[in-house]
Amino acid sequence: MNITQDSNTCLPGIKPVLEILQTHPEKIDLVMVRSQGETAEIHAVQKLCDKAGIRVQRVRAAILDKLCLRKGSSKGIQHQGIVARLVSQAFVSMETLLSAVQEAPLPLIVALDQVQDPGNIGTLARSEQLRKILGDRARKHIAATYDWKHIIQKWITLVEELREIPFSEQEERTYRTAKHPAMLNIAKIFGHHPSKNISEEDLLKQVICLSRRGKNVLGKKDVSVCWPNLTTYTKDVDIRKILVFARKKCTVAEIKERLASDGIEDERFQFIILWMIKHDLLEYSV
Repeated sequence: MNITQDSNTCLPGIKPVLEILQTHPEKIDLVMVRSQGETAEIHAVQKLCDKAGIRVQRVRAAILDKLCLRKGSSKGIQHQGIVARLVSQAFVSMETLLSAVQEAPLPLIVALDQVQDPGNIGTLARSEQLRKILGDRARKHIAATYDWKHIIQKWITLVEELREIPFSEQEERTYRTAKHPAMLNIAKIFGHHPSKNISEEDLLKQVICLSRRGKNVLGKKDVSVCWPNLTTYTKDVDIRKILVFARKKCTVAEIKERLASDGIEDERFQFIILWMIKHDLLEYSV
């Protein structure tokens, strides 16, 4: 292990390290502790580091000796088996950071969170080859894990596994009579419909309003799982505009009049209104 540090960024000694941990832990980047010789003071340092989220590294005594050498002298400062590496740069405001990066040779800001080993980040920063390898592997991992084909296959596998699970007759009856969340109550929706085809004249006289589901769709609280497929039949008409008009009771003729500028043909308009009633977005009102 080869460590080269400016002595100004290192704080040796148990008492100095304990003091800065208690008063300004944000100034410490790393605490290096001698790998042999555990003491009560070093144990206290370890607890404070854990509390502040500061990494503690066990190293050989020779490394600590090298860090604490005085410039131009073969003798070093007594470190008592512990040395704290201080943050070389102070915290700055976001405005200062953004201003400084514009003048940098490489105007790039890298945001890191919960980095376990800063040394690895430094290695990646210095090696273009390693960055390329990491990028390739990350892309393959994302493609293999989050690709839609992979996700769909996982769900298919899950369904196949569930189909193999045995269940009782009572459970089978319960499952077979359970309603699918996208299933519409057709009898309820069309229970008050005439048994014959409704004429355009009769439809225009009908008073309609938003259904409960229509209100939820308008408020973006309810989107049917089959909605993307259903809306292909109405993509030439602004469905949300009709929902807005139907917030208050009105006749179909009044909605048609409001949509006059959209240039919808009569037959097409009739289809859209009936389609919205069928799919429980609109309902007849007394």
